[in-house]
Amino acid sequence: MSVIYQQEDPADAKDEEKGDLRLAKRLQAEKDPRTGLPIYTLATVLSLLMFYAISMQCVSTLAVTRKEAGWKWAMIMLGYLMALAYVASWLTYLIASSF
Repeated sequence: MSVIYQQEDPADAKDEEKGDLRLAKRLQAEKDPRTGLPIYTLATVLSLLMFYAISMQCVSTLAVTRKEAGWKWAMIMLGYLMALAYVASWLTYLIASSF
């Protein structure tokens, strides 16, 4: 999120806390122009968390799988984990939105 919102890396811990607070306030203030509601609702945050937890994010793992098992299994693993992460995050969003 810091990269998306161009948050600078603070030099020491006190600045880090201030930086985290600035980012948190900025995220809370961000509104959808169509509805005026916050962009990062609880359902959105839980959905993103689910996607990040399941999806294939480590390229080095993919490279090792390709080296040891071949391109076919590396692509199967990538496709399976991305699809699983997408479906899980979508279901999480639907369930969290219903509350």
